[in-house]
Amino acid sequence: MSRWFVFSSFIFLFSALPVWSNCKTTRFADLALLDNVREKFSDYSLEYKLQKDAVEQKKANEIRERNTPPIELSVLLSGTQVAGRFTESAEARFTYDINFASKFLNRKRSFLLEENYDKRIQNIDFEERIEYLKKTLLWLYSNELSKMYEKRLEILLQREAYLEEKQRQGLSVAAEVSRAKLEIISLENKILAVNFRQEILTLEFENVNLSVLKNVKILWSPVIRAPSCSKRSYEITVAQDNVKYFNVQKNIDRVSETISSSFFASQDLNESKIGPTVGLTLNITLLSPKTRGTTVRATSEKLDQSMRDLHLASYRLDKLYHEQEKVEALIAANLEAVNTEIEERHRILEELSARAALGQTVFDQKNNTLLELSGMQEVRIQRVFDLYTGWLQFMSVRGLED
Repeated sequence: MSRWFVFSSFIFLFSALPVWSNCKTTRFADLALLDNVREKFSDYSLEYKLQKDAVEQKKANEIRERNTPPIELSVLLSGTQVAGRFTESAEARFTYDINFASKFLNRKRSFLLEENYDKRIQNIDFEERIEYLKKTLLWLYSNELSKMYEKRLEILLQREAYLEEKQRQGLSVAAEVSRAKLEIISLENKILAVNFRQEILTLEFENVNLSVLKNVKILWSPVIRAPSCSKRSYEITVAQDNVKYFNVQKNIDRVSETISSSFFASQDLNESKIGPTVGLTLNITLLSPKTRGTTVRATSEKLDQSMRDLHLASYRLDKLYHEQEKVEALIAANLEAVNTEIEERHRILEELSARAALGQTVFDQKNNTLLELSGMQEVRIQRVFDLYTGWLQFMSVRGLED
Protein backbone atom coordinates (compact mmCIF):
# COMPACT_ATOMS: atom_id res chain seq x y z
CA MET A 1 0.00 0.00 0.00
CA SER A 2 1.54 3.30 -1.10
CA ARG A 3 2.24 6.19 1.23
CA TRP A 4 0.03 8.44 -0.92
CA PHE A 5 -2.94 6.03 -0.68
CA VAL A 6 -2.67 5.91 3.12
CA PHE A 7 -2.37 9.67 3.43
CA SER A 8 -5.27 10.25 1.00
CA SER A 9 -7.46 7.87 3.00
CA PHE A 10 -6.63 9.75 6.20
CA ILE A 11 -7.53 13.10 4.63
CA PHE A 12 -10.78 11.70 3.18
CA LEU A 13 -11.86 10.39 6.56
CA PHE A 14 -10.78 13.59 8.29
CA SER A 15 -12.71 15.74 5.81
CA ALA A 16 -15.80 13.57 6.02
CA LEU A 17 -16.22 13.92 9.76
CA PRO A 18 -19.39 16.01 10.39
CA VAL A 19 -17.98 17.98 13.32
CA TRP A 20 -20.06 21.17 13.04
CA SER A 21 -22.61 22.40 10.53
CA ASN A 22 -23.38 26.17 10.54
CA CYS A 23 -20.43 28.38 9.77
CA LYS A 24 -21.17 31.66 8.03
CA THR A 25 -20.12 35.26 8.53
CA THR A 26 -23.85 35.96 9.01
CA ARG A 27 -24.07 33.65 12.01
CA PHE A 28 -25.18 36.59 14.18
CA ALA A 29 -28.22 38.66 13.20
CA ASP A 30 -26.33 41.97 13.41
CA LEU A 31 -23.67 40.71 10.98
CA ALA A 32 -26.38 39.40 8.67
CA LEU A 33 -27.92 42.88 8.62
CA LEU A 34 -24.57 44.46 7.75
CA ASP A 35 -24.03 41.85 5.06
CA ASN A 36 -27.37 42.74 3.46
CA VAL A 37 -26.48 46.44 3.49
CA ARG A 38 -23.23 45.52 1.70
CA GLU A 39 -25.23 44.87 -1.49
CA LYS A 40 -26.04 48.59 -1.75
CA PHE A 41 -22.36 49.45 -2.20
CA SER A 42 -20.01 48.96 -5.14
CA ASP A 43 -18.55 45.50 -5.54
CA TYR A 44 -14.87 45.89 -4.77
CA SER A 45 -12.34 48.16 -3.21
CA LEU A 46 -9.40 48.84 -5.51
CA GLU A 47 -7.05 46.54 -3.58
CA TYR A 48 -9.26 43.48 -3.96
CA LYS A 49 -10.21 44.34 -7.54
CA LEU A 50 -6.54 44.36 -8.55
CA GLN A 51 -5.97 41.03 -6.80
CA LYS A 52 -8.95 39.48 -8.55
CA ASP A 53 -7.94 40.86 -11.95
CA ALA A 54 -4.45 39.34 -11.55
CA VAL A 55 -5.83 35.88 -10.77
CA GLU A 56 -8.36 36.07 -13.61
CA GLN A 57 -5.51 36.94 -15.98
CA LYS A 58 -3.55 33.88 -14.83
CA LYS A 59 -6.63 31.75 -15.35
CA ALA A 60 -7.13 33.11 -18.87
CA ASN A 61 -3.46 32.45 -19.70
CA GLU A 62 -3.74 28.88 -18.43
CA ILE A 63 -6.82 28.20 -20.58
CA ARG A 64 -5.06 29.71 -23.61
CA GLU A 65 -1.98 27.57 -22.97
CA ARG A 66 -4.08 24.41 -22.61
CA ASN A 67 -5.89 25.00 -25.90
CA THR A 68 -2.73 25.76 -27.91
CA PRO A 69 -1.82 22.74 -30.12
CA PRO A 70 1.63 21.14 -29.44
CA ILE A 71 3.16 21.85 -32.85
CA GLU A 72 6.28 23.58 -34.15
CA LEU A 73 7.15 24.74 -37.68
CA SER A 74 10.69 25.82 -38.51
CA VAL A 75 12.60 26.74 -41.69
CA LEU A 76 16.37 26.35 -42.07
CA LEU A 77 18.33 28.08 -44.87
CA SER A 78 21.98 27.07 -45.32
CA GLY A 79 24.84 27.66 -47.73
CA THR A 80 28.09 25.68 -48.10
CA GLN A 81 31.14 26.00 -50.30
CA VAL A 82 33.12 22.86 -51.20
CA ALA A 83 36.02 22.88 -53.73
CA GLY A 84 34.97 26.23 -55.10
CA ARG A 85 31.38 25.17 -55.56
CA PHE A 86 28.73 27.04 -53.56
CA THR A 87 25.52 25.23 -52.77
CA GLU A 88 22.38 26.46 -51.05
CA SER A 89 19.64 24.43 -49.44
CA ALA A 90 16.41 25.00 -47.58
CA GLU A 91 14.68 22.72 -45.09
CA ALA A 92 11.23 22.98 -43.57
CA ARG A 93 10.48 20.93 -40.46
CA PHE A 94 7.09 20.31 -38.87
CA THR A 95 7.14 18.82 -35.35
CA TYR A 96 4.15 17.40 -33.52
CA ASP A 97 4.13 15.99 -30.00
CA ILE A 98 2.70 12.49 -30.14
CA ASN A 99 3.32 11.76 -26.46
CA PHE A 100 -0.37 11.26 -25.70
CA ALA A 101 0.25 10.24 -22.08
CA SER A 102 2.09 13.52 -21.47
CA LYS A 103 -0.62 15.51 -23.28
CA PHE A 104 -3.35 13.90 -21.18
CA LEU A 105 -1.51 14.55 -17.92
CA ASN A 106 -0.70 18.15 -18.88
CA ARG A 107 -4.38 18.81 -19.58
CA LYS A 108 -5.27 17.26 -16.22
CA ARG A 109 -2.72 19.50 -14.51
CA SER A 110 -4.08 22.53 -16.36
CA PHE A 111 -7.63 21.84 -15.20
CA LEU A 112 -6.35 21.54 -11.62
CA LEU A 113 -4.71 24.96 -11.94
CA GLU A 114 -7.89 26.47 -13.37
CA GLU A 115 -9.90 25.05 -10.48
CA ASN A 116 -7.36 26.47 -8.05
CA TYR A 117 -7.66 29.92 -9.64
CA ASP A 118 -11.46 29.76 -9.28
CA LYS A 119 -11.07 28.97 -5.58
CA ARG A 120 -8.63 31.85 -5.15
CA ILE A 121 -11.12 34.24 -6.78
CA GLN A 122 -13.80 33.04 -4.37
CA ASN A 123 -11.37 33.52 -1.51
CA ILE A 124 -10.66 37.11 -2.60
CA ASP A 125 -14.41 37.78 -2.66
CA PHE A 126 -14.62 36.34 0.84
CA GLU A 127 -11.65 38.38 2.13
CA GLU A 128 -13.15 41.58 0.73
CA ARG A 129 -16.48 40.81 2.37
CA ILE A 130 -14.86 40.12 5.75
CA GLU A 131 -12.86 43.36 5.53
CA TYR A 132 -16.03 45.32 4.76
CA LEU A 133 -17.81 43.79 7.76
CA LYS A 134 -14.87 44.58 10.06
CA LYS A 135 -14.72 48.21 8.98
CA THR A 136 -18.45 48.86 9.11
CA LEU A 137 -18.74 47.10 12.46
CA LEU A 138 -15.93 49.22 13.90
CA TRP A 139 -17.57 52.38 12.56
CA LEU A 140 -20.94 51.45 14.09
CA TYR A 141 -19.24 50.48 17.36
CA SER A 142 -17.50 53.86 17.51
CA ASN A 143 -20.79 55.58 16.72
CA GLU A 144 -22.53 53.68 19.50
CA LEU A 145 -19.80 54.58 21.99
CA SER A 146 -20.05 58.22 20.96
CA LYS A 147 -23.79 58.29 21.67
CA MET A 148 -23.27 56.45 24.95
CA TYR A 149 -20.58 58.91 26.05
CA GLU A 150 -22.79 61.88 25.18
CA LYS A 151 -25.54 60.53 27.43
CA ARG A 152 -23.04 59.89 30.20
CA LEU A 153 -21.74 63.43 29.81
CA GLU A 154 -25.26 64.74 30.44
CA ILE A 155 -25.41 62.72 33.66
CA LEU A 156 -22.01 64.08 34.78
CA LEU A 157 -22.99 67.65 33.95
CA GLN A 158 -26.14 67.22 36.03
CA ARG A 159 -24.01 65.95 38.91
CA GLU A 160 -21.60 68.89 38.53
CA ALA A 161 -24.49 71.39 38.59
CA TYR A 162 -26.00 69.63 41.61
CA LEU A 163 -22.70 69.71 43.53
CA GLU A 164 -22.02 73.35 42.63
CA GLU A 165 -25.48 74.24 43.94
CA LYS A 166 -24.67 72.45 47.21
CA GLN A 167 -21.37 74.34 47.35
CA ARG A 168 -23.18 77.65 46.94
CA GLN A 169 -25.40 76.61 49.84
CA GLY A 170 -22.28 76.43 52.01
CA LEU A 171 -21.79 72.65 52.04
CA SER A 172 -18.26 71.27 51.98
CA VAL A 173 -18.22 69.45 48.62
CA ALA A 174 -15.14 71.03 46.99
CA ALA A 175 -13.38 67.68 46.57
CA GLU A 176 -16.47 66.15 44.97
CA VAL A 177 -16.82 69.12 42.58
CA SER A 178 -13.18 68.74 41.52
CA ARG A 179 -13.63 65.02 40.99
CA ALA A 180 -16.76 65.63 38.90
CA LYS A 181 -14.92 68.16 36.72
CA LEU A 182 -12.04 65.73 36.16
CA GLU A 183 -14.50 62.99 35.17
CA ILE A 184 -16.11 65.39 32.68
CA ILE A 185 -12.72 66.29 31.16
CA SER A 186 -11.77 62.61 30.91
CA LEU A 187 -15.06 61.76 29.22
CA GLU A 188 -14.80 64.68 26.79
CA ASN A 189 -11.35 63.38 25.79
CA LYS A 190 -12.89 59.96 25.18
CA ILE A 191 -15.56 61.56 22.99
CA LEU A 192 -12.90 63.39 20.99
CA ALA A 193 -10.90 60.17 20.56
CA VAL A 194 -13.86 58.09 19.40
CA ASN A 195 -15.02 60.82 17.02
CA PHE A 196 -11.52 61.08 15.58
CA ARG A 197 -11.47 57.32 15.07
CA GLN A 198 -14.75 57.57 13.17
CA GLU A 199 -13.32 60.24 10.91
CA ILE A 200 -10.26 58.06 10.18
CA LEU A 201 -12.51 55.09 9.38
CA THR A 202 -14.59 57.26 7.08
CA LEU A 203 -11.44 58.06 5.07
CA GLU A 204 -10.65 54.34 4.77
CA PHE A 205 -14.00 53.45 3.28
CA GLU A 206 -14.11 52.86 -0.46
CA ASN A 207 -17.37 52.68 -2.42
CA VAL A 208 -19.41 52.99 0.78
CA ASN A 209 -22.39 55.30 1.09
CA LEU A 210 -22.14 56.52 4.68
CA SER A 211 -25.69 57.89 4.60
CA VAL A 212 -26.86 54.30 4.20
CA LEU A 213 -24.56 53.12 6.96
CA LYS A 214 -25.74 55.82 9.38
CA ASN A 215 -29.30 54.51 9.08
CA VAL A 216 -28.29 50.96 10.02
CA LYS A 217 -29.56 49.98 13.46
CA ILE A 218 -27.96 46.91 14.97
CA LEU A 219 -29.09 45.57 18.32
CA TRP A 220 -25.82 44.42 19.88
CA SER A 221 -27.82 41.58 21.45
CA PRO A 222 -26.47 38.33 20.00
CA VAL A 223 -27.94 34.92 20.59
CA ILE A 224 -24.83 32.90 21.38
CA ARG A 225 -24.84 29.24 20.44
CA ALA A 226 -21.83 27.01 20.03
CA PRO A 227 -20.13 27.59 16.65
CA SER A 228 -20.94 24.93 14.07
CA CYS A 229 -18.32 24.48 11.35
CA SER A 230 -17.09 21.53 9.33
CA LYS A 231 -13.39 20.86 9.48
CA ARG A 232 -12.55 22.65 6.26
CA SER A 233 -10.43 25.70 5.57
CA TYR A 234 -8.97 27.48 2.58
CA GLU A 235 -5.49 26.50 3.76
CA ILE A 236 -6.48 22.83 3.77
CA THR A 237 -8.08 23.20 0.34
CA VAL A 238 -4.91 24.75 -1.10
CA ALA A 239 -2.75 22.02 0.44
CA GLN A 240 -5.03 19.30 -0.97
CA ASP A 241 -4.89 20.91 -4.40
CA ASN A 242 -1.10 21.06 -4.21
CA VAL A 243 -0.93 17.36 -3.38
CA LYS A 244 -3.09 16.58 -6.44
CA TYR A 245 -1.04 18.93 -8.60
CA PHE A 246 2.37 17.49 -7.69
CA ASN A 247 1.10 13.92 -8.05
CA VAL A 248 0.13 14.72 -11.62
CA GLN A 249 3.38 16.63 -12.15
CA LYS A 250 5.37 13.62 -10.95
CA ASN A 251 3.71 11.44 -13.57
CA ILE A 252 4.35 14.11 -16.20
CA ASP A 253 8.04 14.11 -15.28
CA ARG A 254 8.17 10.34 -15.82
CA VAL A 255 6.72 10.40 -19.34
CA SER A 256 7.72 13.82 -20.71
CA GLU A 257 10.21 13.99 -23.59
CA THR A 258 10.09 10.23 -24.11
CA ILE A 259 8.68 10.30 -27.64
CA SER A 260 8.25 12.89 -30.41
CA SER A 261 7.93 12.94 -34.18
CA SER A 262 8.72 15.37 -36.98
CA PHE A 263 8.14 15.61 -40.72
CA PHE A 264 10.77 17.40 -42.80
CA ALA A 265 11.33 18.44 -46.41
CA SER A 266 14.65 19.76 -47.75
CA GLN A 267 15.48 21.20 -51.16
CA ASP A 268 18.85 21.90 -52.82
CA LEU A 269 18.30 25.35 -54.36
CA ASN A 270 21.05 24.79 -56.98
CA GLU A 271 19.38 21.62 -58.26
CA SER A 272 15.83 22.81 -58.75
CA LYS A 273 15.13 20.02 -61.22
CA ILE A 274 15.63 17.48 -58.51
CA GLY A 275 12.59 17.22 -56.22
CA PRO A 276 12.78 17.84 -52.47
CA THR A 277 13.92 15.26 -49.99
CA VAL A 278 11.18 14.39 -47.51
CA GLY A 279 11.25 12.27 -44.39
CA LEU A 280 9.69 11.38 -41.08
CA THR A 281 11.62 11.04 -37.84
CA LEU A 282 10.51 9.37 -34.65
CA ASN A 283 12.51 10.08 -31.52
CA ILE A 284 12.07 7.66 -28.60
CA THR A 285 14.10 8.14 -25.43
CA LEU A 286 14.50 4.74 -23.83
CA LEU A 287 16.68 5.69 -20.91
CA SER A 288 17.53 8.97 -19.19
CA PRO A 289 18.02 8.16 -15.49
CA LYS A 290 19.98 11.24 -14.48
CA THR A 291 17.95 13.99 -16.12
CA ARG A 292 14.55 12.41 -15.54
CA GLY A 293 15.47 11.11 -12.09
CA THR A 294 16.54 14.59 -10.95
CA THR A 295 13.27 16.09 -12.15
CA VAL A 296 11.14 13.38 -10.54
CA ARG A 297 13.00 13.68 -7.24
CA ALA A 298 12.54 17.46 -7.19
CA THR A 299 8.80 17.04 -7.74
CA SER A 300 8.66 14.30 -5.09
CA GLU A 301 10.18 16.70 -2.57
CA LYS A 302 7.49 19.26 -3.38
CA LEU A 303 4.84 16.57 -3.03
CA ASP A 304 6.18 15.56 0.39
CA GLN A 305 6.18 19.21 1.48
CA SER A 306 2.57 19.59 0.31
CA MET A 307 1.56 16.54 2.33
CA ARG A 308 3.25 18.02 5.40
CA ASP A 309 1.49 21.33 4.74
CA LEU A 310 -1.81 19.50 4.59
CA HIS A 311 -1.20 17.79 7.91
CA LEU A 312 -0.10 21.09 9.48
CA ALA A 313 -3.14 22.93 8.08
CA SER A 314 -5.44 20.32 9.61
CA TYR A 315 -3.70 20.69 12.97
CA ARG A 316 -3.91 24.49 12.85
CA LEU A 317 -7.59 24.40 11.98
CA ASP A 318 -8.36 22.04 14.85
CA LYS A 319 -6.47 24.35 17.22
CA LEU A 320 -8.31 27.36 15.83
CA TYR A 321 -11.70 25.70 16.48
CA HIS A 322 -10.88 24.92 20.09
CA GLU A 323 -9.56 28.43 20.75
CA GLN A 324 -12.67 29.98 19.23
CA GLU A 325 -14.93 27.81 21.38
CA LYS A 326 -13.05 28.77 24.55
CA VAL A 327 -13.06 32.50 23.75
CA GLU A 328 -16.78 32.51 22.97
CA ALA A 329 -17.53 30.59 26.15
CA LEU A 330 -15.65 33.22 28.18
CA ILE A 331 -17.44 36.09 26.41
CA ALA A 332 -20.82 34.42 26.91
CA ALA A 333 -20.15 33.97 30.64
CA ASN A 334 -18.99 37.57 30.95
CA LEU A 335 -22.04 38.87 29.08
CA GLU A 336 -24.32 36.88 31.33
CA ALA A 337 -22.73 38.46 34.42
CA VAL A 338 -22.86 41.97 32.92
CA ASN A 339 -26.52 41.52 31.91
CA THR A 340 -27.31 40.51 35.47
CA GLU A 341 -25.65 43.69 36.75
CA ILE A 342 -27.56 45.79 34.20
CA GLU A 343 -30.86 44.24 35.28
CA GLU A 344 -29.99 45.00 38.88
CA ARG A 345 -29.30 48.67 38.04
CA HIS A 346 -32.65 48.90 36.24
CA ARG A 347 -34.34 47.43 39.30
CA ILE A 348 -32.65 50.00 41.55
CA LEU A 349 -33.70 52.84 39.22
CA GLU A 350 -37.33 51.68 39.34
CA GLU A 351 -37.13 51.59 43.14
CA LEU A 352 -35.61 55.08 43.25
CA SER A 353 -38.31 56.42 40.91
CA ALA A 354 -40.95 55.03 43.27
CA ARG A 355 -39.23 56.69 46.24
CA ALA A 356 -38.95 59.99 44.34
CA ALA A 357 -42.66 59.84 43.63
CA LEU A 358 -43.18 59.73 47.40
CA GLY A 359 -41.19 62.95 47.78
CA GLN A 360 -37.87 61.46 48.90
CA THR A 361 -34.58 62.99 47.70
CA VAL A 362 -32.77 60.36 45.62
CA PHE A 363 -30.61 62.46 43.29
CA ASP A 364 -27.25 61.15 44.52
CA GLN A 365 -28.30 57.52 44.40
CA LYS A 366 -30.00 57.88 41.04
CA ASN A 367 -27.07 59.73 39.49
CA ASN A 368 -24.59 57.14 40.73
CA THR A 369 -26.78 54.30 39.53
CA LEU A 370 -27.14 55.89 36.08
CA LEU A 371 -23.37 56.22 35.83
CA GLU A 372 -22.92 52.59 36.91
CA LEU A 373 -25.52 51.54 34.34
CA SER A 374 -23.76 53.49 31.61
CA GLY A 375 -20.46 51.83 32.53
CA MET A 376 -22.05 48.37 32.46
CA GLN A 377 -23.66 49.08 29.09
CA GLU A 378 -20.26 50.12 27.74
CA VAL A 379 -18.71 46.89 28.99
CA ARG A 380 -21.57 44.96 27.42
CA ILE A 381 -21.18 46.53 23.99
CA GLN A 382 -17.42 46.03 24.18
CA ARG A 383 -17.92 42.31 24.81
CA VAL A 384 -20.38 42.01 21.93
CA PHE A 385 -17.96 43.88 19.68
CA ASP A 386 -15.20 41.47 20.77
CA LEU A 387 -17.51 38.55 19.98
CA TYR A 388 -18.33 39.84 16.49
CA THR A 389 -14.78 40.84 15.55
CA GLY A 390 -13.42 37.57 16.97
CA TRP A 391 -15.87 35.62 14.83
CA LEU A 392 -14.96 37.60 11.71
CA GLN A 393 -11.27 37.04 12.41
CA PHE A 394 -11.93 33.33 12.86
CA MET A 395 -13.74 33.23 9.51
CA SER A 396 -10.97 35.24 7.87
CA VAL A 397 -8.35 32.71 9.00
CA ARG A 398 -10.59 29.81 8.03
CA GLY A 399 -11.03 31.40 4.62
CA LEU A 400 -14.37 29.94 3.60
CA GLU A 401 -17.97 29.35 4.66
CA ASP A 402 -19.97 26.12 4.91
